[in-house]
Amino acid sequence: MAVVYCIPGLGADKRLFRNIKLDGHDVHFLEWIPHRKQETITEYATRLSKQIKHPDPILIGVSLGGIMSVEISSILNIKKVILISSLKAGSERPPYMHTQKRFNIQRILPVGFMKRFACSLKRMKGATDPEDIEIFRSMIHGTDSRFFRWAIGQVLHWEHPGVNAPCAHFHGTNDFLIPPKNIKDVHLMPAESHFMFSEKTHILEPLIRKEIEKVA
Repeated sequence: MAVVYCIPGLGADKRLFRNIKLDGHDVHFLEWIPHRKQETITEYATRLSKQIKHPDPILIGVSLGGIMSVEISSILNIKKVILISSLKAGSERPPYMHTQKRFNIQRILPVGFMKRFACSLKRMKGATDPEDIEIFRSMIHGTDSRFFRWAIGQVLHWEHPGVNAPCAHFHGTNDFLIPPKNIKDVHLMPAESHFMFSEKTHILEPLIRKEIEKVA
């Protein structure tokens, strides 16, 4: 039996993992905490990692949760990191993020607009399950606006050299938020979007279980 900690993406909570079944393993969920003024993503990840109470766990991180998993892998001994729709290093960021970083776009756009845009993208990219859409909307709009803005800025400026643990990385070829062009050593999922974890859990679940069982 493996000890697994799951970290959701920005604007999400443990409900993101509601459809994945990891029976036979000890599964826990990290919860986002308020950030501190002038706090870096590494400092935040250090505080977030205090929720991990077991030695040598496996981390499953989705989007921002994956970036946090990479940061935590440099803080604690991690048996394996499983990334979904995320980044292993700052060098994997897409070119548009460098442009947004230069103009500090996250400081200009209203958070309400960014949240509504995220919800509209969910629908535009083919989401059809009303329950999934409603839960996503609830999670996004329930996220603290200051944390939402801070987290986007941290991702745009993220320069981590790479994951410090064995890693399995799953990514959609149609991921519009993090296009896979610069991502190395990745298992590409054809025609899947950035929201594939919640929309294609039935495809990802056996792949995730297989990666856990390799080190369990």
